[in-house]
Amino acid sequence: MNTLEKEWLENFIRFWAAPQSRFELLRSLFAENIKLIAPGTPTVRGLRRALMLFEKTFQEMPDLHATIHRYAFRDDILFIEMTFMATIAGESFAWDNIDRFLLANGKALERKAFFDPTELQRRIGNHSK
Repeated sequence: MNTLEKEWLENFIRFWAAPQSRFELLRSLFAENIKLIAPGTPTVRGLRRALMLFEKTFQEMPDLHATIHRYAFRDDILFIEMTFMATIAGESFAWDNIDRFLLANGKALERKAFFDPTELQRRIGNHSK
């Protein structure tokens, strides 16, 4: 892992510790042509759309944050194991996730999230009714 990649990881960890106060860090993490893939949602392409997705997510879950547990890096691919936490409909909820990033020149070109969206979607769906 080179210096640029270490800095990227440090910024990612800092962002998820308190994302609402560090939203500007997303711009430094993602390339203009970022591709975001997550279960249960359409693929998002481009920095502008990615930022809009995160804004919408934080509107639905204002206290959303994550704890990073461990990571592994090899050949421009970074895996990050983490647990997300948020309050949904007045109840605390946590779910485990693994993000796989393709990095180039200090930016993420692609993020693919691996988690079971069933319970999260149920809770958000029930809350928005």
